[in-house]
Amino acid sequence: YNVFPDTTCNTGNPNDVIDGNSPLTSPANNGGTTKTMATAADSPARNLVPVAQCLSKDQRDNSRTLNNFCDSGAYQH
Repeated sequence: YNVFPDTTCNTGNPNDVIDGNSPLTSPANNGGTTKTMATAADSPARNLVPVAQCLSKDQRDNSRTLNNFCDSGAYQH
């Protein structure tokens, strides 16, 4: 459940997404003890991962169980 900008880093995993327009914010204090990069509202990383495959919390210690899917990456919207 990774999002890559192009095929140069693609792992070949069928759950990965190739998207050249996957905007992230710059690293910022979005809560938690470390900086994170938030995903844009139209990012393919949003609601990408089935909840059964999700960690319960994101890097900021926020819950990932908002619906049937969670966001790929360290930041959950």
